[in-house]
Amino acid sequence: MASLSGAFWGIRVTNDTQADQSIQGARVNLAPIHKMKLLGCDLLVALLIQFAELLILLVYMRFALNVAFGSQLGYILLTCLVGSLVGVSMGIFIGALVKGSEGVKTGVVIGATLTMSFFSGLNYPNVKYMVAKAFPPSTWINPASLITDALYALYYYDTYSRFSLNIGLLFAFSLVFILGAYLVLRRNQYASIPSLLQDN
Repeated sequence: MASLSGAFWGIRVTNDTQADQSIQGARVNLAPIHKMKLLGCDLLVALLIQFAELLILLVYMRFALNVAFGSQLGYILLTCLVGSLVGVSMGIFIGALVKGSEGVKTGVVIGATLTMSFFSGLNYPNVKYMVAKAFPPSTWINPASLITDALYALYYYDTYSRFSLNIGLLFAFSLVFILGAYLVLRRNQYASIPSLLQDN
């Protein structure tokens, strides 16, 4: 769930690239820079901040709460990094797709992340198994389920095949979100950006 909270950074990224959402967005749209390059740079910055926040959380869990992570710390960090990528890219996609204020987009992100977390068993573990039994593909189409399953796979399995599958699917989700956001953002056109700058 902490990984998916990177979606809030994703909303910030899209708001800073849309001329009708912020003064920064209006200025950026006047600059002669390719949208994909801009999106990639902003994504990397948001990802670094989100991953740093997760590292602080892990340090707190390890040294303040004495949670033992065993010998799989490197793989846990990889899961956190890829989970952060999914969270940020999902936020960018939602920010690009949903029309409205930052508050509306934040509401959609909160609803989406809480729903995904609930169905992945983060609130009540048996929910994940009930949903998977009723609708087996849910295990593979829910990013929160893939993140939790990757962590479970490190604990329960001797091989890394299940873990690798989860990480691969998370990367695929990230690519879909980023490409989807780019396709939406590049179609955005504004009648008069100078007037938007004056309004702000």
